[in-house]
Amino acid sequence: MTITQPDSYLEAIHSGKRLSVRRRNFLDFLGANRDWFGDSIVEVGAGAPDFLVRAPFSAKTAIDVDDYYRKEFEKEDIRFLVLDLNDAQPAGLGPFDVAICSDVFEHLLWPSKALETLAAWLGEGGVLLSHVPNEFRLKKTLKVMFGMSEGIGFHKGMREWNDPHLRRFTDRGYRCFLETCFRNNYRLSALYPSGQQKRFRLVGLEAPFCLQPGPTYLSTNDDGLARKFREKYARHRRYF
Repeated sequence: MTITQPDSYLEAIHSGKRLSVRRRNFLDFLGANRDWFGDSIVEVGAGAPDFLVRAPFSAKTAIDVDDYYRKEFEKEDIRFLVLDLNDAQPAGLGPFDVAICSDVFEHLLWPSKALETLAAWLGEGGVLLSHVPNEFRLKKTLKVMFGMSEGIGFHKGMREWNDPHLRRFTDRGYRCFLETCFRNNYRLSALYPSGQQKRFRLVGLEAPFCLQPGPTYLSTNDDGLARKFREKYARHRRYF
């Protein structure tokens, strides 16, 4: 099933999806652990090609719901496919060593179907790096509680009845969602904390979810790779 979104929204999201904080964190993590992974990567909901151009892999695939940036990807010798993750996916795509899925699941009518597709593409040895926004931030939630705001947390100018975000994830709910397809799931936000998280950690506490960025995770069914992750980042274990 294809979800039709306003043209103005598509134009805004394409121009904004370049090197976000989360994408920069993914690049840092992949670069620091390059020997853990094979050589193929796919980004779903890719937007602009900035991330994949910089990703340290030779076999690169971009997937999006339309071909807004097709020419830019092809100019960089990056394979580009138009797919709607709400629909059944074509057989034979993959396997991939790494999949990137940032700010996508909240837009989908059937996010579980998309997660199953990604898990199938990755198989037992691949890794998913994913992120969804936190729509339960304290300031916004208080405004909603006291009748001062609608529930739109992002996409200024949109209204509740045409909000492109169809899902709202908590950290706990997002982890449970990932666990339906992946045995090992680790919060990458523990490695790249926000300013609020850093201040709380100075006094030995974890920032409440309403002061954190959205859930950001590494997910894999490769137990050996998961062990490497735990060993290297053992000092962050309390946050996993």
